[in-house]
Order: sequence, then structure tokens, then C-alpha cells
Amino acid sequence: SYDMCISENSTAFIAVLGVINLGPLLFACFQAYRARNLSTDFQESSYILGVMATILLVTALGIPVLFITRDNPDPAAFFFVSASLVFVVCTSILTLIFAPKVYALRRKNNAGGAPVTIIRNDGMAIRNVINEKAELEAENLKLKEEVERLLAKEE
Repeated sequence: SYDMCISENSTAFIAVLGVINLGPLLFACFQAYRARNLSTDFQESSYILGVMATILLVTALGIPVLFITRDNPDPAAFFFVSASLVFVVCTSILTLIFAPKVYALRRKNNAGGAPVTIIRNDGMAIRNVINEKAELEAENLKLKEEVERLLAKEE
């Protein structure tokens, strides 16, 4: 057996909760979109935008399904849909926020040092300074050898 709380004004309560939740979500999406090209080493606004877009999409698709399963005589269907929506939202948040950090940490450990990046203001040029440093050192060594060879040739 199961019980449910029912109110005569449930539509009003759901509408107020929807405005309270969707208003800040839309505003945060707008702010993350505006901040997507900021030049920082810890730029997360694009991932946050992805998380909020996923939440918005899951909400837009999940709420109608919840309304369909709400009146189902089997409460397991409503529970399954509710639990699935919570799982998808939580997994998307954790994956989109922490997966890039884990990837950067593994890349840092494989490179043998802290990866230093240079990011232009438009977010397009990202270079790994550690790899470039090794390339420049090798080129510098070749140039020194060439200078020594030329100096020895002049003598």
C-alpha cells in the first residue's frame, strides 16, 4: 500500500515552484553563456552551461512523462520515472563538472609537470607550454651547435 498527499491547489504550488526553480536556472544559463570566453586557467562556464542545459532538457522532457505516469494505478512507474530523472540530472552534473578535472589531472601526471596553458581572450588558442619548452630547448641546442660549427669554420 502507499499514500499520497493531495491538495486542491496543487497547480498553483507547482507553478510557483516552477518559477522559483526555472527562473534562476535560465538566468544562470544566460550568465554562463556570457562568460564562456573568459580567459582563465579554471574556465568552467562552458561545463556549467552544459550542466544547466542538460537539467533544462531533462526537466522539459521529464515533467510531461511524470504527469502521464502520475495517474497510473501502478506507483512503480511513477517512482521509476522520478528516480531516473534524478539519476540523469545528478550524473550529468558530476560528469560534466568533474570529468574535465580528472582528465586534466591525468594529463598533468603524464606530462611530468603542471601543464601551463595560454588562452587567448576568444578562447581559441590553447597551447601546452611544457611541450613547447622542450621543443624550444631542442631547437636552441641545435642552433648552438650550428653557431659553434660556423665559428670553428671561420677559424
